[in-house]
Amino acid sequence: MQYRQISQQYANEICKQQDEFQGEDRLSILQEFPHLNARHNKALAECNYDMENNVKCVNKFFKLSLVMLNDYLDHSHTINESPCQEVISTRNLENSALTEYTCNLCLLKFYILERVEEHCKMV
Repeated sequence: MQYRQISQQYANEICKQQDEFQGEDRLSILQEFPHLNARHNKALAECNYDMENNVKCVNKFFKLSLVMLNDYLDHSHTINESPCQEVISTRNLENSALTEYTCNLCLLKFYILERVEEHCKMV
């Protein structure tokens, strides 16, 4: 919990700095090209919506009890049945039967579902 609070504070500081820099750039661009304002506002709204959904998914995963997670992961299951599916993305590799699993929190890649779930649970 303490590490999560520290990382959230650090992320908030960085976001604030980026917002200041991007705000200046955004104003200068929108002054020069005012017709882009509507498209820009729509893109911002979509981005905020996606970010809120991602935060909800990650929070939902971290609220799982460790006992429940251990019990569930002991049984064979698919990615769609995994309690970690909220923080894992999948991609089928071309010309291969392998599936690439990516931890969306740290972007590590795995090729075995159990390994990425173990990573999510432990890290």
